[in-house]
Amino acid sequence: MIIFTIDEFFLFKLLTVVNRNYLFILFCFVQCTIVGQERLHLIWDHKSSSIANAENLLTVHRGLYALEGKLINNKYWKEEKIPGKTLGIGYRLLKTALLDFQIDYLTYIVQHEIFGHGYRLREYGYKDNRYEVSMFPPYGTGGGVAFFGDRGTRLLSQQEAILIRSGGMEATNMIAQSLQTKWMMRGDIHYRESLLFLLALNDYTRYIHRTYKGRWVGAGNDVLSYLDYVYDFQLGLNIEDRLTLEELAKKSKLNLINTFGLFSIYTYVKTFLWDGNDTFDFPMIKFGNVQWLPSIRFGLNPFGTSVVIENFFKKNEDLIIMSTSIGSKNIDRYWGGGIKFYRNLSQKVQIGIHGNFWRHPEFWIGGPTRQYIEAGIVGSIIGELNLQFANSKHMGLFAQLGYKGHGYIEGEQLARTGILRLGVSIYPSAHLQDNDLDETN
Repeated sequence: MIIFTIDEFFLFKLLTVVNRNYLFILFCFVQCTIVGQERLHLIWDHKSSSIANAENLLTVHRGLYALEGKLINNKYWKEEKIPGKTLGIGYRLLKTALLDFQIDYLTYIVQHEIFGHGYRLREYGYKDNRYEVSMFPPYGTGGGVAFFGDRGTRLLSQQEAILIRSGGMEATNMIAQSLQTKWMMRGDIHYRESLLFLLALNDYTRYIHRTYKGRWVGAGNDVLSYLDYVYDFQLGLNIEDRLTLEELAKKSKLNLINTFGLFSIYTYVKTFLWDGNDTFDFPMIKFGNVQWLPSIRFGLNPFGTSVVIENFFKKNEDLIIMSTSIGSKNIDRYWGGGIKFYRNLSQKVQIGIHGNFWRHPEFWIGGPTRQYIEAGIVGSIIGELNLQFANSKHMGLFAQLGYKGHGYIEGEQLARTGILRLGVSIYPSAHLQDNDLDETN
């Protein structure tokens, strides 16, 4: 059984080594292949956030599956007839269970524990946190745990405690959101990303339903801990108006009809498992030269549930993502909206603008003393730059600079703060092609 135990001293030493040796890491990725204007990133920010490390983990994930694609084929014999097809599907299922899904699961559980719960713990002053993550069966038992360190004399607010509990599921959602953006830029889905996306998207759904069905109700259950703190927030409401586990279970089923989730199922089952190919060029709705895809997903916030409606628009290489978040109606409602815009100014320069606004109920922020925040409408603005180095085909600069007010948006700090993320953009070489197979008798 393979279980990894990681403390934060070791973790940040490792990240320092990674940052200092990015040229070696780049060498491992230059044979990754992409289409369109997608870029891979290695990013640093102050609290080692779920947003930055979703990108970092996806870059490592891409490098591993690109290397795997060079060494291991999807097909090794003809599959025109039933025996060959049956054996081919069996081989690909075995490859999934013993290799592909193991990498996907480890990526997912590291993001959930270390850069999800761990990010919120670091944000609120906890030091010397420790984590355990296990490989998925047959190599381990699956799952992970975050052990809280010491926050000293800092006072914790109710909303901060809620975010610590929901932070793991929130963080895996950052992986799902990043993959959606990459797919829209590329126009296709690689089967090696499909199961990772389904794990990340359905972390809320799976965790809530396991709890609702009584499969895990012990200490350390994120969903039950979340509800306990939200119950306290709702003490002024009638019992019948408070958020319940049953309501969470019903609402979380929305993720089952997420557009990219359905595309991911098709990519894995039809494109890979049945056909033995790599990528699925997913369809979009066209209005002239504009392509559009709508989607919907479920989430949690420090005040209750969120239903997020997203619209993706693509025109040539420009990409616009518009989102609307609708909070629980049985609480002083949280709601908000956002827009992300990406444009290529040239072959070497891409810019992005991320704008959000939200209406939050009154809440408290912790610290040496707790600070009361009145209900209100606030927002955030972030500028993004990808600048390819003039003398390099494979490397560039990544930077995000911005500001957000008090309140909650996914992946960012709860208190108002400046935002700075710096890193390396990686530009792989060419378009991913399905595995070529020299079929012989």
